[in-house]
Amino acid sequence: ARNSQRNSSFKYQSLQRLDNLVTGRSNVFGVWVTMGYFEVTSATPTPANPDGLQLGQEVGADHGAVRRHRAFYMIDRSIPAAFEPGENHNVDKTILLRRYID
Repeated sequence: ARNSQRNSSFKYQSLQRLDNLVTGRSNVFGVWVTMGYFEVTSATPTPANPDGLQLGQEVGADHGAVRRHRAFYMIDRSIPAAFEPGENHNVDKTILLRRYID
């Protein structure tokens, strides 16, 4: 009944099945992080700013010595990791690559 000589659909049936088994999408993500340092001043709390803090100028901007730290991480979300505040549940294994760029 499944003779590939009679019908070409049977010839490629195993290849068509791969569409359901594999995907071109991945659970691996690249993340760039840039951290800058800013002055923070107290301000009057408002509905738009409930914590009462105001972001000022970047530290070192007045004399041209701005200091920023950069990093690149490759994260694999297919590795199971739990979240519990204060605990490390396999989180380090989800980060496949760490690069600090200064």
